[in-house]
Amino acid sequence: MGNKYLHLTEPPSRAGGSAQQLFKEITMAAGVAPAVLPVVNDDFSSFPFQLGEVVAICGGPPAGGDQSAGDLYVVGEGRVRLLGVDPSSGREVSLQILDVGAWFGADARLLPYAPRGYQAIGGSQGTVYRLPAATLDRWLEACPGLESYLATAIASYQRIAFWRASGATNQWSGAKLRAIARQTIDCTIPVHTPLAQVTADKPGLFWLRQGEISGTQTPPPPPGQPWSQETSGVADWLAATDLILYPLPL
Repeated sequence: MGNKYLHLTEPPSRAGGSAQQLFKEITMAAGVAPAVLPVVNDDFSSFPFQLGEVVAICGGPPAGGDQSAGDLYVVGEGRVRLLGVDPSSGREVSLQILDVGAWFGADARLLPYAPRGYQAIGGSQGTVYRLPAATLDRWLEACPGLESYLATAIASYQRIAFWRASGATNQWSGAKLRAIARQTIDCTIPVHTPLAQVTADKPGLFWLRQGEISGTQTPPPPPGQPWSQETSGVADWLAATDLILYPLPL
């Protein structure tokens, strides 16, 4: 892998901002003109949080008709930590530390696969702004480019949660894993595609994120177990469904 990822660090903290300012920055960065999507006070709500307080539970499907899983949150002041769970030990693992202007939540709305659950915890005293799912849907319908822009960060959190849960990246530092997650591009493979056809020109490791792989001679790896083009049996594997892979170039 080399050491190039070790020199990438998280962005420095910044002063707090108003909801209108931060949402405007996000939409403009996504290429949306303010006149196309004006931000008004009725679009969002705000609430304070304390150090260690649970700000939101994200990633999982709505429970009991609760639609808040589709809400989007933006850090308005302070810091928020995203925590996943290592299934082998049951311990919490840090996924990301978010500063002012960063967003989280709405995973199932923004991603094409079932997301892993995680908690957003106060990393300090601060404030978050919540954009309800219905308002987010309206924004995404009005501005198609906004969805892919928001999803980029959310997909990065999900890659970290997946790799942490798999245990295959335990030797990596948090900074290195977050840097790799930001630079990884999900690989979508249509059903009936031979895996060897996809991996032949992509040296590195692959993880199955979603879907099923079939093999008549060698059993394919389950989700969470990596493989490469040198793995025995790849030539026999076929996409039994549409697949999403996490590729990791070496």
